[in-house]
Amino acid sequence: MFLAALIAGAGWLSAADRAAPAPVRKTSFAEVTRHLDPGGTIYLYLAAEQWLQGLSGKVGAWRQEVRSLPGLDGEDQANIDRGFAMATRLIRNSGLESISGVGLSGIAIGDGLYRTRAILHRYSGGDGGYLWSLAGAAPHGWRGLDLLPADTAVAMFFDLDLAGLWRAIQADLRSAGIEEAVAAMDEWDANVEGVTGSTLVQLLESLGVEHGLVLTLDDTRKVAIPLPSGSNIDISEPGLALVFRAKDQRLFDWLEGVFSENPEVIRTERDGAQLRTLPVEIPLPLTFRPTLVRKGEHLMLASSDRLAGLILEVQGGQAPGLKAGAEFQRLARGMPTEGNQFSFVSERVARVMQQYQEAMLASVPPDQAEPVRFLQRWLNPGSPAQSYAVAANTASGWVTVVQGNQEPANAVLAPMVVFPVALIAGTTLPALANAKEKAQSIHCISNLKQIGLAAKIYAVDHDDVFPPDFKSMQDELATPAVLICPRDSSAPAREQLTWETFDPKQSSYEYLVAGQKDDGRDPQAVLARCRFHGHVCRVDGSVQAGGP
Repeated sequence: MFLAALIAGAGWLSAADRAAPAPVRKTSFAEVTRHLDPGGTIYLYLAAEQWLQGLSGKVGAWRQEVRSLPGLDGEDQANIDRGFAMATRLIRNSGLESISGVGLSGIAIGDGLYRTRAILHRYSGGDGGYLWSLAGAAPHGWRGLDLLPADTAVAMFFDLDLAGLWRAIQADLRSAGIEEAVAAMDEWDANVEGVTGSTLVQLLESLGVEHGLVLTLDDTRKVAIPLPSGSNIDISEPGLALVFRAKDQRLFDWLEGVFSENPEVIRTERDGAQLRTLPVEIPLPLTFRPTLVRKGEHLMLASSDRLAGLILEVQGGQAPGLKAGAEFQRLARGMPTEGNQFSFVSERVARVMQQYQEAMLASVPPDQAEPVRFLQRWLNPGSPAQSYAVAANTASGWVTVVQGNQEPANAVLAPMVVFPVALIAGTTLPALANAKEKAQSIHCISNLKQIGLAAKIYAVDHDDVFPPDFKSMQDELATPAVLICPRDSSAPAREQLTWETFDPKQSSYEYLVAGQKDDGRDPQAVLARCRFHGHVCRVDGSVQAGGP
């Protein structure tokens, strides 16, 4: 009957019942979903007002309950008051309480590309907060993109008012009455002024709000990375650069003074740029020549003068940059050209990681490789990941758009699966390894007991003289496999061993009483020892685990 009703069109629901009900409470659903892409593999909306509005007051209301816990003295209660005051102020000033909704969507856009949209919504004209003021006031064009070399593997540029953040932290600590922390920040400020001649706030104020990080991989230079097995793997040489917008020379002048303390510093000028390079000898197989650069509005610190020069060439149009590359152009097609944050991740990063993982797997014992490969299959996508993301602080809140080659639903849901799988693997694999080690140890002890018994039987039949070697015990030992410790990975396969082909040198055990008289004077003398576990068999036939 139930199945028939379903087939008939769910007649148990009237047309009125199937109509969408009118919401009795206003939410940000319409405002959030207009930024999302329908029809994809994931579509999510969460109304946040009922959770976040008045959050600081709700947290503050818990203070009295915490203060009333038994065993607290006056100092404890004072610390609780200060902690709650700090927490409520941070929540109130952060802007969290003005978040009205969260949205997420993911859709395939063709050519193996997927687009993910996310929004952290707030109503226009709502209360401000650090979330909306310190990370960029309005979207703008990308200056950082004009600096990126063609071999850029990772780039992240973002707006952040560092001076404003420092002042906000100080104000919140002072308002909460946490004088120890305020004093520590003041002392730090004074120490910086003593070293640089400027307070920390003055140094931070000399910077703009745009900052970035660039990681390059130079395919023309290789770096040998050592593996646990003792071999090496060659990867493209990495380079790193930090980029800041600078309003004046204050920070550069101080850093130049630090560099100048080394007499080997190299000063160069090129195309209106000031470069200061410090040759450094480091015990690593890569180029490291820290270079400070100031040109126009940019202040940079690069890991080498070569990378600094390449960035300047790209900026001056003398060398092709990332923007001209096919990978970036494919990812950036149809993306916003303005924002407050952007990030780029090349598939070359994933390829290097996969190359390293494969090399590591090659050094793992065969009986342990499959669990590692299982975990690797969960953690690695089918194809090397690549993405380009742009985030903007708009009148509707923070809107983020990401384009890449990974299916959005998998990217969102996979961590929910991978984490428990990794957690289970992290707890069970060591347990399995321990169980395996214990089983091997027990097997090894059994081998030694059989060896000790065989040697004693041989001695009884040969005027109390122990056998000259292991092979002489073949009448007392059923198989030469007893002479192989299960931990000995270099030994021949146990099932293939025969007495005709066995060489005593293949044994995992040291035989220490060859040809000696079994006169009973020293029953604790060592008869045989395992080279891998350290277990020993005594002349009296007893076996001690992990002996000398």
